[in-house]
Amino acid sequence: FASGVYPERCAVCHTSTQETCSHCKSIYYCSTKCSQTDHRFHVNLCHQWQKLKQKLLKSKDDLSHFDLQRETAWEAMKTHDAGLYELTFHKACCVCRSTITNLKECPECGLAWFCPDHENDSIHDCEDLTLAWDCERLMSTTKHRPEYTVPPLLNAPSQWKSWNDFLYHRGYRSPYILSPAKIAITQEFLSLALSIAYTLAEIPPSPLHQQSNLNIHVIGARFNEVVSIAACEEIFHLHPHVKSLRISMCGPDLLSADFEDPEYTNIALCDACIASGRSINFDFQEGLYHDVVKRFPRPDIALALNAGFFLYPSWMPTIKKLLDWGGLVIITAKDDDDYKSDSQIIEKAGGRIMLSSEFPFHGGIPRRMPQKLGKTFRYSRYII
Repeated sequence: FASGVYPERCAVCHTSTQETCSHCKSIYYCSTKCSQTDHRFHVNLCHQWQKLKQKLLKSKDDLSHFDLQRETAWEAMKTHDAGLYELTFHKACCVCRSTITNLKECPECGLAWFCPDHENDSIHDCEDLTLAWDCERLMSTTKHRPEYTVPPLLNAPSQWKSWNDFLYHRGYRSPYILSPAKIAITQEFLSLALSIAYTLAEIPPSPLHQQSNLNIHVIGARFNEVVSIAACEEIFHLHPHVKSLRISMCGPDLLSADFEDPEYTNIALCDACIASGRSINFDFQEGLYHDVVKRFPRPDIALALNAGFFLYPSWMPTIKKLLDWGGLVIITAKDDDDYKSDSQIIEKAGGRIMLSSEFPFHGGIPRRMPQKLGKTFRYSRYII
């Protein structure tokens, strides 16, 4: 699903474009040539996507907050389960993406297919694909924000250096009270907060380590980040010197419907945080960071999750704005290629990289790669 990973990018050559498939409007192409090149791979998904949109339009559910021209498969799943299987795991060869009829299905997961030419190339992330399907199905039928209570956490860094340690300390691993899919969704929910807490713990001593009030800018935010605000209480528990957080989010794909629903933006702090007078406030703006940053308070920390600087020229004015500011910017990347490319862009622009490694608290939900359907990636795999 190229449009879900890189919106407004051609699915074939990744050129910036506003043009979509004329039939389903769900995938981007920069030219007729690219559209024709991808046709045999896209045609089956195109039909399924059109059917799903028709079902959505006929549904009795309230669809007033959806722009069906921009809607992603994941947003559709929030409202309607129809077509979930076909859209998320559409039937196509995992090597060449062919949608011919005589595809061979993986007998273990049933979520990967191979054409006769690639039956011997059937290596794929079988376990991850199964987990990805379980997560998508769970998110389509339940609230996206996990049921989450936050007891105070001991501050010893050794107790939160990895997901296993962190979740074990939290009681999620012992006893095994959550399914693997629920654990993965919880990891996704916590990843934003822990990227901030982890960076504060890893960077050299700075005034931020004594600062009690933090203004945090989340750049290029989407619905996932809106949902994750509630987990930012973890920053208080991991860094007790912090007394208040103001989180300002912006992004071109941030819709008013994403942040007007109190189900996702109501934040209930634990008794210990309330007794200590801690607070979390937030505001949102739809648009590019360099256009809307004047409406936010001056940041102490800026955060860009899965930025993809190398793909979007629109990032360059934002990078310049951040370098002129000169503060702490946390950037994450979803895979090795993005990590290397974004690191090079930052260094060439004059930025100084203080922390560069695999991020132990990356997102937990595996996602199918658009061009390698048998392989998966996880958001925020690397931190810069």
